[in-house]
Amino acid sequence: MSDIDHAKKIFREGNYTCVLCKDDAVYTSELCGVAPMVGYLNSGIDLKGFSTADKIVGKAVALLLILAGVKEVYAEVISKPALKILSQSGY
Repeated sequence: MSDIDHAKKIFREGNYTCVLCKDDAVYTSELCGVAPMVGYLNSGIDLKGFSTADKIVGKAVALLLILAGVKEVYAEVISKPALKILSQSGY
């Protein structure tokens, strides 16, 4: 199973707002908004190459995902500015 498929599966089965997966590493959050990504970045977790499934991706979260080096993004809801930013960054 690919990392993005694994993230989506965990996301759908749990009550999470954000799931990040890479190989056997999995991070989940029930926090809203930018809080999950800010928390991961502040804690020093290296998210480069991770795939994420997220409930809502706005412009700020999109920028944080790019900053963190996340490679794939699935979002239930995404804003137009976030989609534009991610598209321009090769996602």
